[in-house]
Amino acid sequence: MPNKKSNIEKVYYSIGEVAEMIDVTPSSIRYWESNFKELAPRTNAKGTRYFTKEDIETVKLINYLVKERGLTIKGAQQKLSDNKAETVNNWEIVRRLQEIKEELTGILNEMESPSRSPQISPSQSPQKSPSQSPQRGEGKKGEETEVKKD
Repeated sequence: MPNKKSNIEKVYYSIGEVAEMIDVTPSSIRYWESNFKELAPRTNAKGTRYFTKEDIETVKLINYLVKERGLTIKGAQQKLSDNKAETVNNWEIVRRLQEIKEELTGILNEMESPSRSPQISPSQSPQKSPSQSPQRGEGKKGEETEVKKD
């Protein structure tokens, strides 16, 4: 039986995995957990934290408020308690705009890349061979000339 990679998605993630996903330290997540009632991952008898996808989204939202928007812990708590739906909506808009910016920057870099479209210098331009002389009915520089029919 071949070794297939399963399509089963994880339900729970460790604090280390979440920290790596969001690019923060596990201690930051533990600190936010103690300060935000919205962040309450499951724990086992040993105290190991297990984060669901909803918990991960909450951590991302807190990270956005604290790190990107520069709010204090108190300010972020206030923002989440006053109008969480509006805060989440604004965060989603910002996240989508960042994705679009990255996509457009990638396209621009591809367009500006010298390896994508080689530049031909005038000395390298193809020379016309005698077989490529003006066709009947054409004069120099693409001008049409009168063709007499006998």
